[in-house]
Amino acid sequence: MLSPLMPDNAIVLEGMTALYLSSERATDLRAQQIDAVLAWVRTGGHLIVAIDQVGDVGANRWLKEVLPVTVSGTTQMKPGNQLEEWLRTPVERSVRHRGTQRSGKSNNDKDVKVTCDRPYSDTVDDIAFGATELSVITTSGTRGSIELAL
Repeated sequence: MLSPLMPDNAIVLEGMTALYLSSERATDLRAQQIDAVLAWVRTGGHLIVAIDQVGDVGANRWLKEVLPVTVSGTTQMKPGNQLEEWLRTPVERSVRHRGTQRSGKSNNDKDVKVTCDRPYSDTVDDIAFGATELSVITTSGTRGSIELAL
């Protein structure tokens, strides 16, 4: 999302489950927009940060504070078949579903577990990809959770 289009009120973000934010664009956000994003995260929003340059995080105090790790640099790594293995694992997600069931009865805002049984189970290992060096961000410390960092 371009920074001029980013809302400056957390209520506007309520309809979203996740927000993908480039660290480069994060430096362009105004104080009101940052406050809206942080309020939305505190109420359960998922902020996905793509770190373009290590310096983007260091120069951006609010982003540095919200990340569950300390960004320390970059390195080269070969992913092997780990990404393909991750894609082939079952996906489970608990979601809050509001509304009525097929029977017409209210479900009282209960959590509903949704499982997509291995949507990428037929993914074939790409040996060339696994042997290619990728630039990755290095981090230290964990104050939250990181699902996948590449």
